[in-house]
Amino acid sequence: MKLSRKSLQKSQEQLDKGAAEFVDSAEELSSPPNPVGRPKANRELTKPVSISLTDTDKKLLDRQFKRFNMVAYQKDGETTTSLTRSDLVKLMAKLLDEKSDDELYSMINTLIA
Repeated sequence: MKLSRKSLQKSQEQLDKGAAEFVDSAEELSSPPNPVGRPKANRELTKPVSISLTDTDKKLLDRQFKRFNMVAYQKDGETTTSLTRSDLVKLMAKLLDEKSDDELYSMINTLIA
């Protein structure tokens, strides 16, 4: 095997080029060409919170969303509407938020009296 200066230089250039490509491929890209995973949500994410309920209050709350789900199924037959305990609490908070101060006071005062 005969080694010439040109063949050694060519071999060295290939090694240098391969090393440069290796280093470049290891550097982080500003945005990956094919992102992996779930896309970022553009909406506010929910977080678990705790509320204190007696067993009776919990049963009362659970009965309401189960009742809605049963009625929705009876009316639609194959409904895709399904309510959870969290959904019910969120809907009630939204409903109360839409009330005026006087309406809110009157409604809650009637319920706790």
